[in-house]
Amino acid sequence: MSDQTTPITGGCLCGAVRYRVNGKPIWVPHCHCSMCKRTSGSAFLTLVGFPHNQIEWLGEEPTVYRSSEIGTRNFCSRCGSSIYATFSFPPDEVWLTVGTLDDPSTVKPEAHVYCDDMVPWLKIDDDLPRHPSSLRFPR
Repeated sequence: MSDQTTPITGGCLCGAVRYRVNGKPIWVPHCHCSMCKRTSGSAFLTLVGFPHNQIEWLGEEPTVYRSSEIGTRNFCSRCGSSIYATFSFPPDEVWLTVGTLDDPSTVKPEAHVYCDDMVPWLKIDDDLPRHPSSLRFPR
C-alpha cells in the first residue's frame, strides 16, 4: 500500500472528468476478473480503493453503468475512459483505475485477485499474493 499523504489527482483521456483524492489508499490490486478485462480492454485492470468521502470531482462526474447486481462501472461519457468501479460491499468505497492517475507511480500494487480468470498466456513474474477469486478483496 502507498504511504500517500499528499493529494492524488487524475482524470480521463479528454480531461472532462477530473478528480482529487485526499487520504491513503485502502488497497491496490491487479484484478483479472472478466468484467475488469472487458472494461479496460486489457488482460487485467489495476485498481486503487479509497473511501468515497475522500474523492472530490473537479470536472464532469463520470457516467454510471450498472455492470452487475453488485457493482457499477463509471466512465467518461465523452472519451469512454474507465474511471472507477463501486460495489455493494462495502458501499462507501470507490475503486479508481490506476491508469487514470496523473502519476500512477504514487501507488504500488499489492496483490492479484480473480486469478482463476487470468488469461493463460499472461505470465507475470512478481511475488505479489495471488487470490483465486473474491469480490471482497482480501486485504
